[in-house]
Amino acid sequence: MASNSTRGAKILPSDVATIGILVIVTSTLLVASIGQASLLGWTLFHGAMTVGFGLLLLSMSRAERCRWVDYARPAATVAVMVTLYFTLGHVVFEAIPWSADPLLDRVDTFLSLGRNPALVVSRWATSGRVEFFSVFYAAFIPYVNLSLLIGCLGRPQRERDIFLTAYALLYAWSFLG
Repeated sequence: MASNSTRGAKILPSDVATIGILVIVTSTLLVASIGQASLLGWTLFHGAMTVGFGLLLLSMSRAERCRWVDYARPAATVAVMVTLYFTLGHVVFEAIPWSADPLLDRVDTFLSLGRNPALVVSRWATSGRVEFFSVFYAAFIPYVNLSLLIGCLGRPQRERDIFLTAYALLYAWSFLG
């Protein structure tokens, strides 16, 4: 456990995962926006978020013994991940034009004994069923993120740091996927 004298000076794995995914997203959008002017706004938005989080990391690393770091780190990490969750769905298919990974398609088909499970399930996916299940999904997302934020603020420092690292890594890996 970090002593009070180094509380704010430590950069955690959650910080590295968060800034890392921001750099990857911004870099991908930057490269994609070279040929597509429509991505420029999203590139600037994600770039500003990357710079902002980086400046917050710099501030936290210089804010020894400051209690605000205990609140700013989880709040900023959750805010970044939630923002990425909502923004990437709008731009990812424009930035990365392919619609399927051929290797993953072959693996899915092989593991499902010759039939792609997405195509098998698609015949049951009516608009009514999709809307029905989307209600539960939509209710789950704010609940999860609010629980995460409250859980981060109510935990002891070491436990919160471990929890936040697991959360940031899980989201970063899922965004890469």
